[in-house]
Amino acid sequence: MAIEALGIDLGKTVCSLVGYEAEKVVSRKRLQRHRLLDFRDERPPYVDAMGGQRQ
Repeated sequence: MAIEALGIDLGKTVCSLVGYEAEKVVSRKRLQRHRLLDFRDERPPYVDAMGGQRQ
């Protein structure tokens, strides 16, 4: 499974991650915020996508 893009929702203590490949969700994960950079460093290159608040 090669993640092409990773959607990141930053919370105060927990981040929600959604991995996309060919515009389909291939993985979902929740991490403690301080572990996010370690997780990113272990993956091959991909696009980070962080959205703002929806209204």
